[in-house]
Amino acid sequence: MKLGIIGTGKIVGEALEALRLLPQIACTAVFARPHSREKAEALAAAYGIAEVYTDYETLLQQADVDFVYIGIVNSAHYAYARQAILAGMNVILEKPFTSTEAEAVELAALSRS
Repeated sequence: MKLGIIGTGKIVGEALEALRLLPQIACTAVFARPHSREKAEALAAAYGIAEVYTDYETLLQQADVDFVYIGIVNSAHYAYARQAILAGMNVILEKPFTSTEAEAVELAALSRS
């Protein structure tokens, strides 16, 4: 499975450490907002991630990934997950994966469609 990592915070570092133990998962891309590009480049170097993106839409359209793991601030989970689902991407979200029940219901419906 090829995984794109969304974010550069502490939880992402912890996830990448855990993913090292799973040879069937390859982290192939990492996304950061432009002001955090250096963090993304450092993660890419440390974990052998081939691609660094600072444009989320470009990652969703061009990256060689099967899933995206969204490890960003909880309040942004819904928007990033929705955009990924609408682009046809599989999504892995940490908890809480949305801020409201309505957002969760919408993401579930989008995923099923």
